Amino acid sequence: MFTYQIYEELYLKLLEPSDAPAIFSLTDNSREHLKEWLPWVDHTNEEKDTRAFIHEARLGWAEQKAVSDAIVFRESIIGVAGFNRLDQQNNLGEIGYWLGKDYQGKGIITAVTGALISYGFDQLGLNKIVIKVAAANAKSRA
Repeated sequence: MFTYQIYEELYLKLLEPSDAPAIFSLTDNSREHLKEWLPWVDHTNEEKDTRAFIHEARLGWAEQKAVSDAIVFRESIIGVAGFNRLDQQNNLGEIGYWLGKDYQGKGIITAVTGALISYGFDQLGLNKIVIKVAAANAKSRA
């Protein structure tokens, strides 16, 4: 299993089918907060939707087309982050992430994106990493 330690209480781990209940619960509890920026939230209405996402994420990992990880803080899943797209031919990665509403403003995403950038350049051999955010999403733009 892939894990990437960021600091003592924070790490990334490859999504597993057994993570579906925790991720769906986090999505459901943060639904109003997340759907402003993430259109997939409106189509994630049952745990089976999260299981399907995890299945696709694991296929992306196996095919080296994506890396989707659970963000784990103090042994609880608090969000998802990774490379939504890996373009091996052009050595390009696109970072995506979301965080449960109760975990914002603690510097977690800053640490996570920094770790992903390091991982992408140092381990994946990327030479370009992109983060796309909505122009009005001031927190993500920061």
